[in-house]
Amino acid sequence: MSSVNNDKVWFDETRKLEQICEQTSESIANGVNVLLLAHFESTLARLAALLHAKNVKYEQFSSLNAAELCAGAFRRVWLAQAQAFQVGTQ
Repeated sequence: MSSVNNDKVWFDETRKLEQICEQTSESIANGVNVLLLAHFESTLARLAALLHAKNVKYEQFSSLNAAELCAGAFRRVWLAQAQAFQVGTQ
């Protein structure tokens, strides 16, 4: 069984966020839904601003609802904080 390594490394955060937005645009053009997760609220806000500037529509995702992610139209983009997908002890 072979493994594919899709890790990406950028020189700085500005370039990283621009490339994430570019790849998101390419994905939705190909009919693929995209879920973008960020650990920090400030990063999420920067992603939202860049997507908005590129006329990429997105929705905020704040709770783990697999039905929302799996159902519905294609070419959807969600932004969420990574903690929304962390399993807690409660």
